[in-house]
Amino acid sequence: MEKILQFHSMAGTFYVLQVAPRDYIMQFDERLFEDTHYRSIDEAVDSFVNESGFFILHPELGYPLDLFDLGVPDDISGWQGVQ
Repeated sequence: MEKILQFHSMAGTFYVLQVAPRDYIMQFDERLFEDTHYRSIDEAVDSFVNESGFFILHPELGYPLDLFDLGVPDDISGWQGVQ
């Protein structure tokens, strides 16, 4: 597996990992989401942010927010390549 893209949020870092050609999964900090595989990087980012139902405890507000409300972009243009 290779980390392809990353997004740093106030709650932690999100990654898109390439498992094989046309096979991607998501990771949040050290937590791998191996249950759901995507066929493209665009699909991975869009689906994970908008459809995963993944919530994170907001460090300042003290209650959970979904990824969209945390400001995680659902378009790869808002993510950075991993060096």
